[in-house]
Amino acid sequence: YWAQDPLLVVTGAEAPLLANPYLGARAVTTVYFTTVLKELRETDDWHLALLPDGQEGWIEGQAVQRRPAHCLFPRGTPDDLLATARRFIGTPYLWGGLTPRGWDCSGFVQIVYKAHGYVLPRDAGQQLAAPIGSLVERSKLAPADLVFFGEAGKVTHVALYHGEGEYIHATGRERKVVVNSFDSSSPLYRQDLDDMYAGARRIAVSP
Repeated sequence: YWAQDPLLVVTGAEAPLLANPYLGARAVTTVYFTTVLKELRETDDWHLALLPDGQEGWIEGQAVQRRPAHCLFPRGTPDDLLATARRFIGTPYLWGGLTPRGWDCSGFVQIVYKAHGYVLPRDAGQQLAAPIGSLVERSKLAPADLVFFGEAGKVTHVALYHGEGEYIHATGRERKVVVNSFDSSSPLYRQDLDDMYAGARRIAVSP
């Protein structure tokens, strides 16, 4: 059933699923970036949609894109990944979170990559160890590489390399998604993370 078209993908940060096809109707639930819905029917610019848990409701057309089941998340370039990551700068940090309402470091990276066709494990240590892409030397970092941090041999944090020494990540210290830098002369520099650098993995490459 879920392998059949048409399917809808939530492309905004979040959107309400409503009991009726008009603004102000009772909210059934909220759906978030990259959520997949089964389209049941369309009225004007509203879609009646079904969630995997059986809930159904109406969602505005501007909140979703209709995509074929075999290509829900087209493979993206490093630039695509970074553009998506930048959209969410300032969104809240939440340990264990996987949505723009709140996400942790590895959840943020996992969802940004998911939006562009890459499947990553859930936790930072698993992402570094995963047999996906290739390990990269620190001196050869490229945009959209995953950079990892840890101590005592344990990976505890992950970020998305932005280029020019900067990286984007969901951090518990600032309680949000921010940009920091490896450049000690930058106001965005964080020495604690610089000292905890634990490796990098390249998954997305330019065509």
